[in-house]
Amino acid sequence: MNHYLETFNRVKAHLLKQNAVAGMEMENGDFTCMYRAPDGKMCAVGCLIRPEQYEQDIEGKPIGGPRVDEALAYSGITIDDDMKMMLRSLQGVHDDISPKLWAEHIRFLEKRYKGLFTEGVY
Repeated sequence: MNHYLETFNRVKAHLLKQNAVAGMEMENGDFTCMYRAPDGKMCAVGCLIRPEQYEQDIEGKPIGGPRVDEALAYSGITIDDDMKMMLRSLQGVHDDISPKLWAEHIRFLEKRYKGLFTEGVY
C-alpha cells in the first residue's frame, strides 16, 4: 500500500474513532490542542508518534519543525514535503473543525490528496 494512503487511513481511523479534540484548558481559560493530552487523547499527528518517541517538549511545536519531524521519522513515518502538507491538513481538521464535521472534511481531503495515494501504484 502507498505510504501516504496508509498514513492518511491511520489518522482518519483514529480521528473518527476518538471523535474528540486532544487538548486541555490553560490557566488563562484558553483551550490548546496537543499532540497528546493528559487524558490520553491524541491529535491527527500525535496518533502517529510511537509512545517511546513522544516527549512533552514537542507540544506547541509545528509539523515541519525538527523535533516533531524527528519523532515522526523515528516512528516510521516518511517525512517529505508532501507528507508534511498532508499532515498539516489533517491537523487542521483536528484543530479547527468541530468533531461532528470531521468525516465530511476528511472526505474532502481524501479527494484533494488522491494523486498522492495513487503515486507509484500501477
